[in-house]
Parts: sequence; structure tokens; C-alpha cells
Amino acid sequence: MLRPGLEEIAVVIPSRDRWPLLRTALAGALAQQDVEVQVIVVDDGSVDRTAAELATLDDPRVRVLRNDRPQGVAAARNLGLAHVTAPWVAFLDDDDVWAPGHLASMIRAVRTSELPRERVGLVFSGHIDVDRDRRLTSISPAEPADSIREGLKRFNLVGGPSRVVLDTEVVRQVGGFDAGLSIVADWDLWVRIVAGYEVVRSPETLVGYMRHPGNMHLDADRLLDEIAALQHKHGWNRGATRRPLPDDTMAFHIAATYRASGRRFRAARWYVRSFWARGARRDLGRAVGVLLGERVIELSGLRERTNVEPCFGRWLEQVNEAERATTSGLPALHGLRPEGAPTPG
Repeated sequence: MLRPGLEEIAVVIPSRDRWPLLRTALAGALAQQDVEVQVIVVDDGSVDRTAAELATLDDPRVRVLRNDRPQGVAAARNLGLAHVTAPWVAFLDDDDVWAPGHLASMIRAVRTSELPRERVGLVFSGHIDVDRDRRLTSISPAEPADSIREGLKRFNLVGGPSRVVLDTEVVRQVGGFDAGLSIVADWDLWVRIVAGYEVVRSPETLVGYMRHPGNMHLDADRLLDEIAALQHKHGWNRGATRRPLPDDTMAFHIAATYRASGRRFRAARWYVRSFWARGARRDLGRAVGVLLGERVIELSGLRERTNVEPCFGRWLEQVNEAERATTSGLPALHGLRPEGAPTPG
């Protein structure tokens, strides 16, 4: 039964063969405070222990859907969307984590904005980057709301699904996720939503994005192909005779993606492109450094550094407590036995 005064939000979590990660994402979704959550897990054809573990859950807030064969992340999200009954929906990636107050902060941002509720299609926040041991490495604050509509033509300024809450009927109205896309399927959806609805920015940063070898966004070649498809779909490259060169922000992002996947020569080329686009001499230094090795970048001072505020460490520890299924501040999950830190699959 919905408690008086609390907003109801559906959380759709697609996953395939990554139970150690899904376990933590699920714990974080069910630990959300000051909102009513309905959680829909979409098992996209897992062959590991995901199905068996999900079958042990005993929580009326959780519904499990399954594709016998993998359909892809966009199709899995759409399947979950089809079963949502709440007015708001959030799509949580299985390798991301939320602080206990994340969803409440998103609703609070809508209520304190000057926009009519019926005009709001999308709420977004920033995120922190964490490594595979969930140690904070950097902070990505949310961009200004008034920069989003035009900015999306150049880069996914809204960010990934885990830092977004959407009006359920608006998502359905614009057609959900494009199943022909994967890496930029979220970017494409944001473009279609903001074309007809308003955007609200939440100033709080209560989302953790985990960077690990299994990240889909490390496939830079595929990312470039999908960006080209996205540009063609929305008419951003009319008259171009070749793949458009991304702008400064995208060039730097692609360089970092190639670098993270170990493709040093391609990373160096994109750092040079980023230098020509924005004139940052550090990009030239990175182009040389990435060829010579990460140790050179570390010694040269070219590595990005972030001043970390203590509050982020506190809520990350709360996430780790939920993962261990303790009762210290967060509810334990029925059917989830205590385990050590997960190893990304």
C-alpha cells in the first residue's frame, strides 16, 4: 500500500550474467528512502546463477522478468517499461549504485522547481566515478538544465540512465528506447524527450558509476559507429560526406575511452584531435604520454585529479553495507546471503 505523501517510482534493472553486480544494484534500489519503489529486474538471458538467485527473493516490491535469449539492453529496458505502473520510472544499470536518498532527491528537485509537474519529462543529476572496489576516483556534476536541449546535439550531457528519472507516460509516448542502439540508446531517448518536455536538474550527486573492464562504453569503435547513426537519425549531419568529427568534448571522451581499453595509438590520435578542437596543451601531453605509458602520465602530472568531499565516502560505505546485507542503516535483502565484494563479470 502506498504510504501517504510518498511518490511512487519504478526502478527497471536490466542484467545479463552479472549477478555479483546486480545483487548490489538491487540492494541499493530497495534501500531508497522517502519514496515507494517497485523494482523490475529484467534477466536478459543469463546463463550464470542470476536466475536461480533471483528465484530466492521474497520481497513483494520486486518483480522478475526474463528473456530466454538475450535481446540487448535497450529491448530489456523496454520490456521492463511495459510492466511499470508508477508515474515515474528510473533505469538503473546493474553495475551502478545509488545512495539511499537518491530517488527522493530527484523528486525533491521537481517539487522545488518552478515548472508545472505535467511539463517535466526528465530529471537528471551528476554522478561520481568509482573503481571496481567502489573507491571514488572522480566527480561528474550535472550540467546546467538550460544547456541540455542544444547540448545534446554534441554530447550526452544528461548522462547515463542511472542518473535519470523519467515521467513514465512521456517515455512511452516517445517510443521508449531504440532497440537498434545500445551504447547511445539512452542519449537518443533523452533527445526525443527534451524535444517536447522540460528538464529538471537535481543538484545532489548520489549516483555511483563503476568503471571496470566490462563497461559497454569501452568499445570506442562501436561508440563511434552509433554516434554516426544517432547523428543521421536526428539530422545533425546533413550534407556531410564522411563521418562528422565530434566536437571538443566528444573527442576528449573518445580519447579517454580508447586509452581505458588499452588502444594507445588510437587514444593518442584522438587526444591530438581534442587539442586542435579546444587548444588545451595538456591534450598534446596526454597524446605523447599515452604512447609512452601510464607511468609517464602519472609522473608528469597530466592525470586528472579530483578533490573528494567526505560526504561521498560516507554514502559509498552505506552502499557497501547494503551489499553485505547487514541491517546497519539499510534493510537486508530477503534471500541474499552475505558475500564479499563482487568481481565484475
